[in-house]
Amino acid sequence: MTDLVQGQVGAYEAEKNTLPTIEELHDGGYIDTVTCPDKKPLLIDSNGVVTVSSEE
Repeated sequence: MTDLVQGQVGAYEAEKNTLPTIEELHDGGYIDTVTCPDKKPLLIDSNGVVTVSSEE
C-alpha cells in the first residue's frame, strides 16, 4: 500500500511542483483512501516519504 501511495506522491509532485499531504492526494483523486486495509492511517513526512501510522 505504501508503495502505491509513494508513486502517487511522485506524480503529484511532478504535476504541482510541491509535496502533497495525504489529504491533498485523496482530495485530488490520486488515492481512494487515507488508511491501509487494517485501518491504520497513512502519513507523508516532510521529505515526501509515505509511512503507516502505528495508531489506528
